[in-house]
Amino acid sequence: MLLNGQLRQVCLLDMDLDDESEPLIGVRHQNKPELNLPAYDVYSTSERKGEIQPVLLSPEILEACGFKPGTSGWFSIGIFLIKQDDHGWKVDDNDTWNNITTVQYLHELQNLHFAIQREELPIHEFNAKSNTK
Repeated sequence: MLLNGQLRQVCLLDMDLDDESEPLIGVRHQNKPELNLPAYDVYSTSERKGEIQPVLLSPEILEACGFKPGTSGWFSIGIFLIKQDDHGWKVDDNDTWNNITTVQYLHELQNLHFAIQREELPIHEFNAKSNTK
């Protein structure tokens, strides 16, 4: 996600909501090598309302995640093929060409990749400000 224009790792920490509470999010620290474990600042979603934005997928982001451009607008990595269509980014299985789902945002693709591959989708540098919602 983007937090004030910077790409940051964000996770949902609490979804056990009653009528009085709201979701909590954790925003991972940047550039803190002295921390041996991943460290997060915790906020309620209302504290960061308007500051956290999803990152729209684009060819640049796909390449920053290790996807390789192919023919006819397709990108591939491992078992995934992905191509932009009228509804977002169509994700297909590389072996069977069966449609898995359609995604629009980087976090949706990351969640899908982790659910299937059981590993994080790597992200290298890219211009995040041009890919906000």
